[in-house]
Amino acid sequence: KHPNVIQLHEIIYDDQEAYIIEEYCEEGDLEYYLKRQLKLKKRLPEDVISRWMLQILLGIEYLHHLKIIHRYSNILSRDIRPKNIFLTSTGNLKLGSFKASKQL
Repeated sequence: KHPNVIQLHEIIYDDQEAYIIEEYCEEGDLEYYLKRQLKLKKRLPEDVISRWMLQILLGIEYLHHLKIIHRYSNILSRDIRPKNIFLTSTGNLKLGSFKASKQL
């Protein structure tokens, strides 16, 4: 439980699938948000960028404390990218998309 990491609510299993129920972030992922801003030719203020960087780093620090990393396929890699960072309606960022994460 960390303010900059998506909350996992529940995992539901059936015969063939696993359904992951996570916290909802109203503004979608950061990639989508940045593309919208680019299309509107809007720049992000420096204070917003600084706040977001701090939130990302705090989320990563928390995950490292738990020895959790993102992974891609069978290759361990850090998969922190705009598509895996989510934006709340209050303008805060949360790390997510842990379907392929690994605990070391």
